[in-house]
Amino acid sequence: MLLEFPNSCLIFDEVHAYNPRVVGLILGTAQLMTRWGARCLFISATLLDFLAKLIKDAVHGVRVIAPNPECPSDREVLDKKRHSLEIQDGTLLDHI
Repeated sequence: MLLEFPNSCLIFDEVHAYNPRVVGLILGTAQLMTRWGARCLFISATLLDFLAKLIKDAVHGVRVIAPNPECPSDREVLDKKRHSLEIQDGTLLDHI
């Protein structure tokens, strides 16, 4: 199975959602795989700064691609309202 990894592409999604032990295993795997020529992609809509630093420290040469608030099209995405909440009196059962 390990013969499949050299020069492969690995995608790690929403790493922040895992427990610290699993994140450590993922970062160790990414380190090993990049030494074998693999490319690693970490994707998340909410990548925390400390986790981005851990990834950068573990996987040397990794680039971070994030929206640029100075770019109008990126600013449009950043400003987009994603959720609408309405608070109502009563219990959940009152509103079924």
